[in-house]
Amino acid sequence: MKRRLFGILFCLGLGAAPALAATTPLPLIRWQILDFPPYHIVSGPNRGEGLRDQFLQTLIAELPGFRHEIEVSGAERQTALMRAAQPVCTLSMLRTPERESFMHFAQQPIQLQLPVVLIVPRAVAQDNALPVERNGSVSLGGTLALGKLHLGVVPKRSFGPSIDEVIAAARRQHPDSVLEFAEQGVVAGLLKLMQRGRFELALGYSLEVEQLRLSDPSIEELRYFPLTEAPALVPAQIGCSRHPDALRALRAIDAAQPRLADARRRLRDAYAALLPESERTRYRTLLTALGDSPAP
Repeated sequence: MKRRLFGILFCLGLGAAPALAATTPLPLIRWQILDFPPYHIVSGPNRGEGLRDQFLQTLIAELPGFRHEIEVSGAERQTALMRAAQPVCTLSMLRTPERESFMHFAQQPIQLQLPVVLIVPRAVAQDNALPVERNGSVSLGGTLALGKLHLGVVPKRSFGPSIDEVIAAARRQHPDSVLEFAEQGVVAGLLKLMQRGRFELALGYSLEVEQLRLSDPSIEELRYFPLTEAPALVPAQIGCSRHPDALRALRAIDAAQPRLADARRRLRDAYAALLPESERTRYRTLLTALGDSPAP
């Protein structure tokens, strides 16, 4: 069940006469966020201080023509709300061809991030069961085609078009190779199930897994392998449903993009600072090649 995290944050409009403002409420946008440290922190003493929580607070301040509510929901519910054209927006759903059929996305990404990696228990990695290439990467499609290892996923979570297609192909060709489990957080529940031997492979961002391990020492040490099918960087974009108020909000977001430049830089630098050292170096190298250098 969704949880109301912060309630109504802003209720003031610009340019409306007092009498009109008293009788005509501003349109409501319901922001959907995941229980997804370190991007969103929804409980504990650091609630609301996740990387994207802070960006969202800055964004909302730039949209005074709307009322805003923040709701915690899983990937399945976010998809259902988007498909039902509820007045909802999110920072959490990657842009894919399927989602473009029932959502619209902001013109500019809020950040470029590293793609997902293959997460493997150390014991599995040491068994040489993975077809690791010379550069240390692994083909997800090739691994699943061997029929020896199983991938655990949560419903409706996307990893971007290229990885999603690999998973879809594996479902068609080797149905038993991809196992779906109800959400328990975005990745925490999967890791617990993987430790119990329900499957041997998972997908996720090394950043999110290492943050989980800091807060939950019971999560065993894991190995991360880059995927040959993954792009170098993945754009994270704001997405909204096709509800008229959500589309108006998206137009306002696009208009506010120049004023969000500092917030995007803060998000980029905070993200880079939390990456494991090897990935931080790779991230900076990739951004520098694009002419965008994060803080050292």
